[in-house]
Amino acid sequence: MAAGYIGDLCGCRVDEAGVYPCVVMGIDIGGILSTMFVLGWAFIFTIFIGPILIVAWNIFLLFLWDYRSKNAGSRTSA
Repeated sequence: MAAGYIGDLCGCRVDEAGVYPCVVMGIDIGGILSTMFVLGWAFIFTIFIGPILIVAWNIFLLFLWDYRSKNAGSRTSA
């Protein structure tokens, strides 16, 4: 949202189709605005997938901890 807002303030076009020139005080910020805009979509994807992956990772760690705790007593030293 910030990229779109900054683009509107500067009179620049910002969308996911590509990078458009946006010169502000002699500096082209079009690439930065485009990156910010596309990363916003990545955030929307991550906000839903991230918690699912965190839960799956924690379940994996619990199984690994359980497996290691059961096999820790079965090791014999030579």
